[in-house]
Amino acid sequence: MKILFTCNEYPPYSYGGQGIFIKEISRNLADRNHTVVVYGVYSGITTRQIENTGGVIIIRDPMTFPDTSILKMFKNRMKYGGEISSIVKEYNIDVIEAHDTGGWFAFINCRKPLFVRLHNGERYFRKRGFNTVFFERLSFAYKRVTIIAVSRFILKEFNSFFRLKNPFNSYALIYNGIRANKINITDKQNTKSIIYAGTLKPIKGVDILIKAFILSNLHKQGYSLNILGKDTITSAKEFYREYLLKTIDGLSEMLLDKHIVFEGQVSKEILLQKYAQSEICVFPSRFESFGLAVVEAMSMGALVIYSDQGAATELIDNGNDGFLVEVDNYPKWSQTMIEVLSLPDEEKERIKENAVKKAAKFSIERCAEETLCLFKSKLQ
Repeated sequence: MKILFTCNEYPPYSYGGQGIFIKEISRNLADRNHTVVVYGVYSGITTRQIENTGGVIIIRDPMTFPDTSILKMFKNRMKYGGEISSIVKEYNIDVIEAHDTGGWFAFINCRKPLFVRLHNGERYFRKRGFNTVFFERLSFAYKRVTIIAVSRFILKEFNSFFRLKNPFNSYALIYNGIRANKINITDKQNTKSIIYAGTLKPIKGVDILIKAFILSNLHKQGYSLNILGKDTITSAKEFYREYLLKTIDGLSEMLLDKHIVFEGQVSKEILLQKYAQSEICVFPSRFESFGLAVVEAMSMGALVIYSDQGAATELIDNGNDGFLVEVDNYPKWSQTMIEVLSLPDEEKERIKENAVKKAAKFSIERCAEETLCLFKSKLQ
């Protein structure tokens, strides 16, 4: 089969969970001898870039109209659709899977089966610009597509948010998957580190986590909070880390004494090692459509604490293979971190073993196989 994915954040360019997922499912499908092409547009480049990495053909075009006016967004998406039509012809593509953010698939007209996977959770959590919302609503109302939900929760949210949809759309549930973690852990000794990994932005709840850590006084027992992930610009045109420094009492002192460390974005291999070496991994998100980082941490045998929202209960059985905590309740987060760290070693090992077993159910191999079956069903 010849498959085209659209993705505007394919690594190593600035990426999030969607970019990581597309990279891993693309490589898995390429390993199965399918032709896989990934197309996207990027700021910061001036000419088309084409590379073949891991058997995946990656095509990056410059963002022609970076302005966010509705006219420029319209032109961008029209050009996007045209380029995809050309790629479909050049590579004789059979099926297309588009990302759901920003209505980029609105003008894809190739007479090929079109699939849209629901990665984006932020649209259901916060108010966004009119233009972005307009194009998203237009695309889901206008285009006939197969919707792939990454969790039961996000399918429910989608149907509530997009009340006007194409009546010919069909729906499937395929949980996201992670790549099998075949890495060499150089040091399996725990490092008294508490690990957070994810983008630095309000929806991720990093502010709640920092307040909880400061309240817990765990730094007095030698624990550190290590925050991994790329920073983002807030609506006030400042980095989110700077906002946190301005608004959280005691953070600057914690940073100075290295009780809290912002490590930035790290490679996948380093991240997995940090999960494996951590005392606990914490993910205080206010809203997630799935939670790839959570499953990755569980796969490395980490003790995971996750916020009780979104698809959390589809990933974690509270107290059995991880822990769920009320969103935004930083005193409860503080208490839970203390309690989990105080568990007997036998109990910790039981939970870690269960976490590894649970994570194995969310493999990229299973996800790719279910995706292929869905693609094939629409080609018949």
